[in-house]
Amino acid sequence: MRFKIRLLIGFPALVVASLAVFLVVIYLAGDPLNLKAPRDQDLMETFDAHRDRFEKIRLMANEDEQKGWYLGVSQMSNLGDSRQHEYKDQISRIQSRLDVRLDGHDKVLRYIFSGGGFLLAIGPGWAKGIEYIPTDYLKQGILTTNLDGMRKMPPGVYLRQIETNWFIFYQKTD
Repeated sequence: MRFKIRLLIGFPALVVASLAVFLVVIYLAGDPLNLKAPRDQDLMETFDAHRDRFEKIRLMANEDEQKGWYLGVSQMSNLGDSRQHEYKDQISRIQSRLDVRLDGHDKVLRYIFSGGGFLLAIGPGWAKGIEYIPTDYLKQGILTTNLDGMRKMPPGVYLRQIETNWFIFYQKTD
C-alpha cells in the first residue's frame, strides 16, 4: 500500500520536475523550438503602424553605409552622439528589444524581432522579422504565403512579401 502511495505521489512529481528542467533548458537555450516567434499578422500590423520609422531607419542606414558604417555590424560609438540617439530612438519606438542589421554586400536591412537556438552547440537556430530587400528578392530567400509554424521546414530563408521591397522573413539554420 505504501508503495502505491509513493508511486502515485512520486511519478507525477518526477514528471513535473522533468518538465520544469526541460523548460529551463529551453529558456536558457534561447527558444530553439521556436515557441516565441511572432505571428505574420503581428509583424504586418507592426509594419503598418511604424512604416515611417522603418523607412527612416533604412534611409539613415543607407546614408551611413555610404560613409563605411554598417548598422548592427559596426560599433554604434563610431557615430556621433546625436546620430546614435536618433537610431536608438527610432528603433525603440518600434520595439524595445529590436535588433537591426544592414548587410553591406546586398544592402538588405533586417529588423530581427525574435530568434532562438543560437546558444546550443547542436540544434537549429532561427530568426524572424521584417527586412528590406532593395534588389532581386529571389536571391535572398524562398517566397511563400505564410511564415507561421515554419520550424518544420528545412534550413533556409523564407520570405513573405508585405509590399514592394518589404518582406517578413524567417531564417532557419542547422
